[in-house]
Amino acid sequence: MKGYKKVLNELPVSKECHLLSDDELHRLQSTMLNAYKEIEAVCLKHNLAIAMAGGNAIGAIRHKGFIPWDDDVDLLMSRKDFEAFKKIFPKELGDKYVLNAPNYSAKPTNRFPKILIKGTKFVEMAMEDDDRACIKMDLFILENMPENKIVYKVKGLFCNALMYIASVVDTYEHRAVIKDYMSATEEGRKMYKRRALIGRIFSFRSSYSWFNTVDKCCQYHKKSSLVADPCGTYHYFGTTMKRKLMYPFRKVPFENTTVFIPNDYDAYLTKLYGNYMEIPPVEKQEHHYVRKISFGKEENN
Repeated sequence: MKGYKKVLNELPVSKECHLLSDDELHRLQSTMLNAYKEIEAVCLKHNLAIAMAGGNAIGAIRHKGFIPWDDDVDLLMSRKDFEAFKKIFPKELGDKYVLNAPNYSAKPTNRFPKILIKGTKFVEMAMEDDDRACIKMDLFILENMPENKIVYKVKGLFCNALMYIASVVDTYEHRAVIKDYMSATEEGRKMYKRRALIGRIFSFRSSYSWFNTVDKCCQYHKKSSLVADPCGTYHYFGTTMKRKLMYPFRKVPFENTTVFIPNDYDAYLTKLYGNYMEIPPVEKQEHHYVRKISFGKEENN
């Protein structure tokens, strides 16, 4: 059975949406990179480690910058450093950015934190155009993982179940926007009906509460030689690695600057993507179609 994200990416494009132009994509990448540099500087000031993850790490190694069609930024930070980051964020970064995160924000938008760039606009298909529809960066938290195989399996299955519940409740709450969009194909219609039905069953709690629960349950406070970002794209089991392969983050060239990525980037990227140095065919290159995009003050410069 196809995953939710894959089905969404295969749905027909709404007439009100458009693929980013080359100029828009360049400006989006520039806006996100400038934000990363500011956030990294604050982290270094406070001895906090932050790194680029996923496709951005591929871009750093394969392209010495963004993957040419890439339109997002994924970040990594340890749980310990993130708890410190939350405390310094309002004073150090609050004038330009919003930290939307479970067990921190009144209305977290996902099971993992997002850093929103104030004054910008980025509205994708099936997304509500509200004050949280900004250009943003995803921040994935590296958690300690149980070394005991039974504990690891049981905890992982439970956390994955909670993630699914939180996701379908979010679908149900936003059904007014999502329903017509997903109903464009038979596969999408069936998936929407299933997710909305299950979401309704569990909607006795808001998606915000479920996201908070997921965040708490994915944490593991015992010392461990294993780490992972269990709330990320690959869920609980997909990114578990030896701690020594992730840390310390290393700096590499990226566009006109340098960024941090996982220490043994080859082991990390191979685990996630296989042969990450091979450029995928055009039909497998992921793009996001948008309804609205604006760059705030940068547009007037």
